[in-house]
Amino acid sequence: MAHYIAINIGPIASTLSMARKPREFWQASYLFSYLMKCLIESISGRENLKLISPVVADEEIGVGLYPDRAFFKSEKPVVIGSLIDEGLDNFAHSVGDCHDDSQRICWENLVRDYFNVMAVSVETDSEKEAVSRLNEKLNFLELSEKAPASGSSEQILSLLQKKFDSPLFKIAFGNKRFEIETLEGIAEYELKKWPSTKRKSYHDYICIVQADGDNMGKIVSNLPDGELSEISRALSEFGKKACDAIEQFGGMPVYAGGDDLLFIAPVWGGDMQPQSIFSLLARLDKAYEAVSGKVNRLALKDEDGKAISTSMSYGLSVTYCKYPLYEAWKIAGEQLFGRAKKNWKNKNSIAWKLQKHSGTVYEGDFSKTDTRLCEAFYAMIHLFVSDNIVSAVSHKIRSNENLVSLFETLPADLLKIRLNAFFEKVVDIEDKDTVSVEYLRRVYELMLQLYETLPQKNNRDRSRTLTSELVSCVYGMLRMAKFINGEEDK
Repeated sequence: MAHYIAINIGPIASTLSMARKPREFWQASYLFSYLMKCLIESISGRENLKLISPVVADEEIGVGLYPDRAFFKSEKPVVIGSLIDEGLDNFAHSVGDCHDDSQRICWENLVRDYFNVMAVSVETDSEKEAVSRLNEKLNFLELSEKAPASGSSEQILSLLQKKFDSPLFKIAFGNKRFEIETLEGIAEYELKKWPSTKRKSYHDYICIVQADGDNMGKIVSNLPDGELSEISRALSEFGKKACDAIEQFGGMPVYAGGDDLLFIAPVWGGDMQPQSIFSLLARLDKAYEAVSGKVNRLALKDEDGKAISTSMSYGLSVTYCKYPLYEAWKIAGEQLFGRAKKNWKNKNSIAWKLQKHSGTVYEGDFSKTDTRLCEAFYAMIHLFVSDNIVSAVSHKIRSNENLVSLFETLPADLLKIRLNAFFEKVVDIEDKDTVSVEYLRRVYELMLQLYETLPQKNNRDRSRTLTSELVSCVYGMLRMAKFINGEEDK
């Protein structure tokens, strides 16, 4: 029987939550990627241990590409405690930038106290079974976090706050000084890239996006022997392409390990021409097709015989650039795991929350599987109508919710007739121009698609009627689209 070992590292979430600036956010993320790199370098190839996953290219791109788990295989029993210690020591010497023995010992003790490296092992002849069992064990161990000694967290925070002499900058970029853009600078990217651009309200806002590959845990646990390394290599290539796309957009990649992405971006960015944040997400989806294509060719099935596929889901937080960074990051995570991945059966979705400086909140979510709904929403983002028209249309829909409720049980052909009449007689606005007519048509298409899509939601609020949820969703999408294409400054 072969011997399989997996390691997992932490505490990632609590460390990221200490960050207050993009520089600190990047350093907190890179810290764990580099820790995993040091551990893999100490373990792989030693004691006949072969690395199965992750497969990460040697080239350094200045972004963490190493995930929080690694898997190894050996033909004989191995105790890797000493190898883990060696990796921790190498990590401590680098990030502590040690120059004498007392400093070296201090950092070795700090690293062992603060960081949590969990290791589990199984014996089996099947790589597929091994990975599944190892993941189950690590999932259980992750539920308990050790508490670092008093003062350890403060020392790690001090490392993250370094600006001009950070050893992490030296490791990633070869120079201890590296300028990372401020949140204000990221928000104003469009103004700097295209100086003739008129300033809009969204130039004071930043996007934090957390993305995650759908069903990847299930896929990894069902891969045929020998395929995990190939999928891991494809994910690594996706991570590099994703970072390129984010940087070209004007954003800052924070993490791109495995099927996970975390980045900060402007509302509008781009390289050759201005594009919205939703255009960037579509570009990332395109890059992920290389991974989903590999998975599809394997024709994987779960224990119930259902086909397993993968796509990318996103949690998007849009906040004022002076809003606390760690709070915005938590919002993105809540949108991803609490809505995007929970609300839709096939996942492959986007959930967002726009929190205005005034305190007003707009949010929504939709499945990208419904391509017509996506097209209707994206079209409205690029349709420049006055704020008065958006307000008038959204108000008329909300104030006539009782009338709209009569359409709930209508068959599709009759629904189109009734909804069309509703727009002509109730939602219609005076003195329409060509753009206004097109806008009304797009809103009609949006509502029509929502009637078809919303009943498919997994987590519909059963205390609300379909109409109530539909009206709320339409309102959120109209206001979000208007925010993105530019609200008039009051």
